[in-house]
This record gives sequence, structure tokens and C-alpha cells, in this order.
Amino acid sequence: MREGIALLAAALAVAGCARMPVKAYDGPTRPRSEVAVLQGGASGDQMSAHSVIEYPSIDGVRRADAPYVVSVLPGARRVGLRQTLSFGPAKRVQFCAFDIETAPGCLYTPSPPLPPPAALTGKGDDFQWSVELPVSIECGGGSAFVLRYAARCGSAPSVLEQKDPR
Repeated sequence: MREGIALLAAALAVAGCARMPVKAYDGPTRPRSEVAVLQGGASGDQMSAHSVIEYPSIDGVRRADAPYVVSVLPGARRVGLRQTLSFGPAKRVQFCAFDIETAPGCLYTPSPPLPPPAALTGKGDDFQWSVELPVSIECGGGSAFVLRYAARCGSAPSVLEQKDPR
């Protein structure tokens, strides 16, 4: 009996950790080999800075649910992400928008830079800046690399609507 409960608990834990991508394109669901996947999620722990990356905007379409993992059709995409950084009680939100060319069967994981400290922006908590945003890319066959994309980041969600990342 205990073994059965332990196996069930382990199966539920594994199932809960696996995130299915939210479909961010029109039409029927396609197999993973025909779509690109943008991955966000959380990193860090209670003893370090904690970062959560979500996707509130894909190709100019705003999403109320802001998923951590989305699937998109291959091709040119406009990606809007929201990064929430927290360390203890301190919390900072940054929005970034960038253009990327995606390929089928590849996984894209952006790593936004830390927002500038308020003292450096000269505007308190409001900021907007142009950055190079590193994106880790993993494709079938074991290939993995990092590319940098021009991005516009800032403290306001209006950054997601800007067309030119510079």
C-alpha cells in the first residue's frame, strides 16, 4: 500500500513539473517538431535573487494569462516578456520586447539583463533602455548555442508595443 502511494505521489510530482506549452498561434495544434517553443519559468531560491519570466505578448497579441512556456509557428516573431525579480521583500518588474526568427523543433530561452538600479536611471523606478538580450537555443540533434538580439526593456508594459527595439 505504501509503495503504491509513494509511486502515485512521485508520478504526480513529475507530471506537475512538466509544463505543456500554451499554443500562441491560430489553427490546429501541431506536433512539437513543427513548432518553436519559448521557455520562461522561474530560477533562483529563497537565499538568492528569484527571477520569473512570462510571455504576456506574442506577435502583438496580449495574453491575460502570461504563460511561462509558449509554442509558436516557425518564422519571424515579436516576443514580449515580463521578468519579475525578487529578493526577499524587494521586487522589480521589467518588460522586454524583441524580434526573433524561430525554427521548427527548437527551444528558445531568453535571459534578460538585470534592470538598472534606480540610482543609475535618474528617474526613480521608471526606466527604459536598449539591450542585447541573450537567448539560448537548443535544436534537435543536440545542437545548442546562444544568440544576442536587440531588445527594448523597461519598467512599463508599454515597451511591449514598441516596434523598434533600439
